[in-house]
Amino acid sequence: MTRMFEPSVLKGWFPVDPVLRQLAINTLLTRVGTGMLTVVNALYFTQVVGLNMTTVGYGLTLTGVGSILAGIPAGRLCDRYGARYVYSVAYCITGIGVLSYLLVGSTATFLVTTTMVGVGWGTVHTASATWLATVIPAHARTQSRAYLRTITNVSMAVGASLGGVALELKSAAFFRSLIAIEALTLLLSAFLVTRVPKHREVAAAKEAVNAKRENQWKAVRDLPFLAMTVITGVFSVQFVASEVGLALWIAEFTTAPTWIYGATIVLNCVLVALFQVPASGLSTDNHQAAKVTRWAGFTMALACALWAAAAELGMWGAALVLVLGALCQIATEVLQQSASWTLGYGLADHRSQGVYQGLYNSGFSAANMLGPSLITGTVLTFGLRGWAVLIALFLVAGLATPAVVRWAERQGGEWRGEPKDKVYDTLV
Repeated sequence: MTRMFEPSVLKGWFPVDPVLRQLAINTLLTRVGTGMLTVVNALYFTQVVGLNMTTVGYGLTLTGVGSILAGIPAGRLCDRYGARYVYSVAYCITGIGVLSYLLVGSTATFLVTTTMVGVGWGTVHTASATWLATVIPAHARTQSRAYLRTITNVSMAVGASLGGVALELKSAAFFRSLIAIEALTLLLSAFLVTRVPKHREVAAAKEAVNAKRENQWKAVRDLPFLAMTVITGVFSVQFVASEVGLALWIAEFTTAPTWIYGATIVLNCVLVALFQVPASGLSTDNHQAAKVTRWAGFTMALACALWAAAAELGMWGAALVLVLGALCQIATEVLQQSASWTLGYGLADHRSQGVYQGLYNSGFSAANMLGPSLITGTVLTFGLRGWAVLIALFLVAGLATPAVVRWAERQGGEWRGEPKDKVYDTLV
C-alpha cells in the first residue's frame, strides 16, 4: 500500500526505513575498519611494505583524485542503472582494492591500489546519497544523512582506538589482519545490499531514463549549483583545520599541553554524536538551510580567531581558548553539514540526482585533498595572518550562501528540488 512517510524515519535511534537501516548497517560495518586503517596505513606501507613517506604521500593524494574523478560518472551510472546496484558494485571495488594492499610490493602496485580505493569510496558516497534521494522523501533526507554521519563518527572513533592498539603492538601480522577484516566487511556490505527490496527505485530510474539527453549532465552547467558545491568545499576545510592544522598549531605555536588536541577530538566525537540528528531539524528547507550556513560561517570564523589567539596566551589560557574554539568548530560542523545536505538535494534536478550528488560530493573530496596544502600555506606558514585568511574564507562562504540559493531558485523551474506531488512507498 502506498502512503506518505511519517515525519521521521527514526524510531528513537533505530531506523524504521529498510534502506536507511541497511545503509546504517553498512556504515557501522565498514567505518570501524576505515578508522583502524586511517591510523595504521602509513606505518604499514612504510615499515611493513618498505615504501618511503614521499611515495605514501603520493598514494594518499591519488586516493583523493580517484574519489573526485569518480563522483560525476558514478552519479550518471546511478541515474542510468539505479543507485542500489552501483552502491553494491562500489563496495566490491573498494573491498578488492583494500584487499590488494596485502599484495603491494612496489610503488606502481601501491599507486594503482590506492587509486582504486579512492574511486571505490567516491562511488560509494555518491551512490549512498543518490539512493537516499531515490527512496526517502525530501523532509526526511537531512535527518537520514545526519543519522548516518553520527554512526560514521562513532564507528571511526572506535576504529581509531583499535588502530592505536595495533600501533603499540607493531606487528606486521596484526596490520595485515586489520586490512583483511576491513576488506571482508566491505565485500559483505556489497552482498547485504542485494537483500534490500528494490522496487521503490523503479519510478526514479524511469524518470532518469526519460529525461532529455541534454538534461542528464545539467549539473556541470548549473552555475548556482556549482557555486554551492564550492561553498560546501570551503566549509569542508574545517575538518582539515581541526584534525591536522590544529595539532601542528598547538605543538609548534602555542604553550598549551599537547594532550589538549586529543581532548578536542574526544569532545568532537561525543558532541557531534549527540547533536547532529537534532540539528538537522534546523534546515527544513532551502531558505532555512541558507540561514544556518550563514550562522556556520560566523561560528567557524570565531573558532579560527580563538585558535589563533592561543599563540598569544600562557599555557592554561591557551588551553581554554583552544577548547572554546573546538566548541565553535563543533557547532559549525553540526549546523553546516545538515544545511549542506538539505541544499544538496533541494537545489538539484530531481530527474538527475545521481550526477548532481556526484558533483556535490566531489567538492567535499577536493577539500580533503587540497585542504592540507591550504592549511600549510596559510596557518603553518604565516601564523596569525594565515588564520585571518581562513576567517575571511569562512565568512565569505557563509554570507554568500543565501544569495546563491536565491540565484538557484531564479534560474530553476519545476525540475529543481522535489516535485510537490511525489508520493513514496514506505515498505514498512
